[in-house]
Amino acid sequence: YILILVGVVGAFAGNISLIWFIVLGWILLQAADAGYNQVLYREALEGIKVGQAMTQNPETVDPDINVEEMVKDHFMQHHWIAYPVVEDGNVKGVITIKSIENLPRRSWKRKRVRDVMRPLSLDIVTQPEEDVSEILPKLNTKAEGRMLVIKGGRLIGILTKTDIGKAIVRRLRSEGEAEKPAA
Repeated sequence: YILILVGVVGAFAGNISLIWFIVLGWILLQAADAGYNQVLYREALEGIKVGQAMTQNPETVDPDINVEEMVKDHFMQHHWIAYPVVEDGNVKGVITIKSIENLPRRSWKRKRVRDVMRPLSLDIVTQPEEDVSEILPKLNTKAEGRMLVIKGGRLIGILTKTDIGKAIVRRLRSEGEAEKPAA
């Protein structure tokens, strides 16, 4: 705040070059606020396990359906943007709207989900026992905001940024209720 104040006072006093103090002060203020919010977010996530936050038993799709069916029967019907791809109980990958956004519509009938899905890899897989705070960087950078939760080789859930937000809200509500005095 002091840099901003010096810039404002200097500008009114006729020293126009002190306007840079306003800009610098504003940038530092924004950076400090972002850092503080990140600390609060990390504290809110502390101790939350993937299994507590995930959506259990998500709807899955077969890798052999065509993209047109995928869009019509899944993306348009349920309004979810990602589906785990499972064949005979085995997870093969994930298909997202992003997977098909550049695919010409005329090829939707002949292209299969397996042709355009993101194949299963360590980048998009997590375990229910993992701490959400530990997998968050991978979720945001490598997994496009969603991870498949696998235990014993089987899909048991999907974790999204929305799931994490809901888990934080549940935690804050439960802590708030615990702090209320008994009537």
